[in-house]
Amino acid sequence: MASGLQALARNRAALLAVALLLIIALASVFAGALTPHDPLEIDLAQALQPPSAAHPFGTDNLGRDVLARLLFGGRVSLAIGILATLAALVVGVTGGLVAGYYGRRVEIPLLAASDLLLAFPTLLFAIFLVATVGASLVTLIVAIAIREVPVYLRLVRSYVLALKQLEFTVAARAVGCGDLRILVRHLLPNTVGVVTVQSTFFVARAIITAASLGFLGLGVPQPTPEWGVMLAEARQYLPIAPQLMMLPGLMLIVVVLALNLLGDVVRDYLDPQARYRV
Repeated sequence: MASGLQALARNRAALLAVALLLIIALASVFAGALTPHDPLEIDLAQALQPPSAAHPFGTDNLGRDVLARLLFGGRVSLAIGILATLAALVVGVTGGLVAGYYGRRVEIPLLAASDLLLAFPTLLFAIFLVATVGASLVTLIVAIAIREVPVYLRLVRSYVLALKQLEFTVAARAVGCGDLRILVRHLLPNTVGVVTVQSTFFVARAIITAASLGFLGLGVPQPTPEWGVMLAEARQYLPIAPQLMMLPGLMLIVVVLALNLLGDVVRDYLDPQARYRV
């Protein structure tokens, strides 16, 4: 009975997380249809207007519609999180498969490089790269992705080290399967579960890192709307227009919480022991 209630609670949590993410993602994708305002259009005569029928969330210090900037900013923030995670996933999973399968011949340099990257905090590394190369959307995605590669690499390597000793891998090698076939057809599918769980957390972390860089002035270049940039622009107007800072902050909180919640649910689903834990 208790396990059934826990399963139901997890399902509801998953539905809530997926619903929130879908609503925010769809609203961001179809931002142009949901608001008639251009997020970059400046109208100083309408600066710092309170919420109204014309501007449901008011306007910022340059008279730009806050709702439009919030929705279009969601495109940028979500794109950074997803693209940075996908880039890190492709490179890290490939490196982890190769390192785990071939062992010391290739894993020593790969692990040494990953140790070097892990020595730098994510935000500090991103700041260094952005400050060196210059702020742009591509640079931001690459900076965040590079720092996450070692986590994927080590995670997948640890799984491959165990999987390559199991009967199905030994049998595949015995019947003449080549290394590439074993890696792609037998080992890679068995890492999908753990990689999927970690990816949900990485997307959330990438969005937070991008917002942190935007808040520090090293994120997406102006005037592109992004939630971290919006927070930075609004901090000096907090006493007179608190919604300017509260709304992008709330969007960040909701998205990150939903992603973490989704990751917990997926992890519990893929872990047989967690499903029956009372």
